[in-house]
Amino acid sequence: MNIIINISFPFQISGTKQLFLYEPHDNTNLYEAHIQEATLSYNPTNKKFRRKKLLESTSMVMSPVDILKPDHQRFPKFKEALALNCTINEGDVLFMPSFWWHEVQSSPSKEEPRNVAVNFW
Repeated sequence: MNIIINISFPFQISGTKQLFLYEPHDNTNLYEAHIQEATLSYNPTNKKFRRKKLLESTSMVMSPVDILKPDHQRFPKFKEALALNCTINEGDVLFMPSFWWHEVQSSPSKEEPRNVAVNFW
């Protein structure tokens, strides 16, 4: 048996990140949905991509809830979701366990107009 653990360590170099983290069991309260993936083709003449077809299966998930301005009439269960709110500053690293939902808001450094972070998986 192989067990894959997908943990992340975001390391903040410049600027800050505010993270809203939700435990994996909040899937229902976050209205888990799947992002439909597609295969693309590229036309070198006009330098454009075109969607060839949509795939039936996907491993990419998302929540349709805007957590900063939630529509509680459309998503009433979201009221039950509990967010852990943390901010990482320059030099900070955060342990993010597998399967945790997260929303990230990035802000530039006050000294330099940039936000730089490195993620270790």
